[in-house]
Amino acid sequence: MAEPRLLHNRFGTKIITVEVDQNPARQTFTVHENLIRKSSAFFEAALGRGWTEARDRVVKLPEYSARAFELYMNWLYTSRPHYKDPHGMSLAEAESSWCDLLESYLLGDYLQDANFKDITIDSMLRWMHDCEVKSCHIPAIFSVKTYERTGDGSPLRTLLVGFSAWSLYMAFIKSLEDIESRIECPRLFLRDLVSRVANIARERTQPSSPYGQHNGTCHYHCHGKGPCYKAEDATL
Repeated sequence: MAEPRLLHNRFGTKIITVEVDQNPARQTFTVHENLIRKSSAFFEAALGRGWTEARDRVVKLPEYSARAFELYMNWLYTSRPHYKDPHGMSLAEAESSWCDLLESYLLGDYLQDANFKDITIDSMLRWMHDCEVKSCHIPAIFSVKTYERTGDGSPLRTLLVGFSAWSLYMAFIKSLEDIESRIECPRLFLRDLVSRVANIARERTQPSSPYGQHNGTCHYHCHGKGPCYKAEDATL
């Protein structure tokens, strides 16, 4: 039976310091240099090319949260994700767990650690599946951060857009559950629905109720500029 490998054989003996976040939330971590350089192209470059970080043995990441780096460290040493399961959480707690996932992915993107990004994406997918029953949603502020800190073609962008579109669609489907027979929406209806949502987003205005138009329900009538039937009968 082969003997287990000693930790110093697996990770080496050199330690580096990583300072994360900014005061007053700044925290300091120590990590085995060989381990993190093998996983992160950023750390490989920072510690292997004569940069200041290699001389001082300190790498600073002021734009990223200590919580995200803690999750990254836990993954480095265990090869397992360490995110909170949203089952049993309140809505606010579930959204906080999503924030951890988002911050972790953005950190992994900056560190150029493809494996960590992939496992974080998988954790996001599990979060989405688990939150389906809870009717959780992803606050719009997270899309702002995603698009500010990722580029075109980012898998995170693709996932976020796909989930948001699906959530919109599922909300509509659920509204049909009280109808006895299933309804397959016409493609033209879906086209018009998407067009309307796009217009609302472009105008950045809250849509009014269909029954609250400023010019009354005539907005939906066929008489055009002609008189409305209600004008001909004062009792209506």
